[in-house]
Amino acid sequence: MSNHVAGVSPVAFAGFGAFQDPNPNPRPPQPEPAAERYRLLIEKGEKGFIYKTLDRTTGEVIRQYPSEEMVRLSQSPAYGPGDVIVTGA
Repeated sequence: MSNHVAGVSPVAFAGFGAFQDPNPNPRPPQPEPAAERYRLLIEKGEKGFIYKTLDRTTGEVIRQYPSEEMVRLSQSPAYGPGDVIVTGA
């Protein structure tokens, strides 16, 4: 059986700095909002907890879970578990 593998000359390790950045003029990173700007508020609701993320500067509610719509829906006397989605075909 013959060996049909071509010889390859050794290659010197170029190091990690040998690779060039494809974008030589990248945009500076955008500053992220400081975590101190936001406040987590946990309120006891009628049927569980309501989690809100507030902007300390403006007092605006950034996010809420469950949403206001879901809280209103769950407080309705006509609401029952499973009324939000249709599970049947």
